[in-house]
Amino acid sequence: TNNDKEIIVVRGAPGSGKRFFAEDYIQTNKESSYEICDLNDFFIVNDKYIFNGKELTKAEHLRNLKMLKGINNGVKKIFVLGHFPEKWMYQSYYEIAKMSNYEFTVISLLCKDKDMLRELNKRSEHKIPYSKSLKVYETWEDDIKCFKSCVLSPICNHTYKGYDILAYQEEDEKIGRAHV
Repeated sequence: TNNDKEIIVVRGAPGSGKRFFAEDYIQTNKESSYEICDLNDFFIVNDKYIFNGKELTKAEHLRNLKMLKGINNGVKKIFVLGHFPEKWMYQSYYEIAKMSNYEFTVISLLCKDKDMLRELNKRSEHKIPYSKSLKVYETWEDDIKCFKSCVLSPICNHTYKGYDILAYQEEDEKIGRAHV
């Protein structure tokens, strides 16, 4: 379609660069109508990140509410950031996008092995315990219908709007929208 409205789910292990990807995309593509929906924003108090696991459900709810308000306000690019290791975890975003006449894209920020996971975990600004990162890694489901970003890998051979991605062959020879 020619629709310029899009919900972009950015999924990846802690420290994989989800926010960096979204902010860099916005700057690179000179987006003026955008929203970044990240549950981590809930835990920023007076410019300090203070995580409280008991508040996680509330943070997820507020991330989703921010996305819905963005749709209601006609925001063109809505980024939804999260670990989302299992595909069902972003199914509702696909359904909401479809109902709201938004395009839907999933970007997976890759973590190739446990050595890389350790490096990502060290650079995560949210100081997530390695055991939590490992759970994301071990429950990760590949989604062949989404774009794969090579954040730390030089072997990219395709581009998604300015970003290198890994090419995955599909029956229709397209790398395109995620149809969950």
